[in-house]
Amino acid sequence: TVHRLFNTIPPAPSTLIIRNAGVRHRVKREMLQPITVKQNGKKFEVVITGEGYDSDSVILVNGSALNTELQPTAAETSVLVGRLKRPMLLEPVALTVEFVNRDGARSNKVVLQVVGE
Repeated sequence: TVHRLFNTIPPAPSTLIIRNAGVRHRVKREMLQPITVKQNGKKFEVVITGEGYDSDSVILVNGSALNTELQPTAAETSVLVGRLKRPMLLEPVALTVEFVNRDGARSNKVVLQVVGE
């Protein structure tokens, strides 16, 4: 007799969630509150906390891929960090932030508003 076992309960889908996103200065590590217009966006980075990202995830801002890395924190969790491009903070605009994994799965989108100084 051959018995075949099947898992009739499919695995839960991987959840890709941005819980919090912000912009900080790359060197000083200070968060911008509020996010204001800056001449050189390359000095700043988007920082994401959430679920479902890994070392291969890429942050997208307004559809443009950023150089992205997974960074450990003191709280034994990791954040996803992407270096902004030079023109991204030049004027008051909305930055739509999401991340995408290697398999093409995408997170929810979060909008960050850049305001005039």
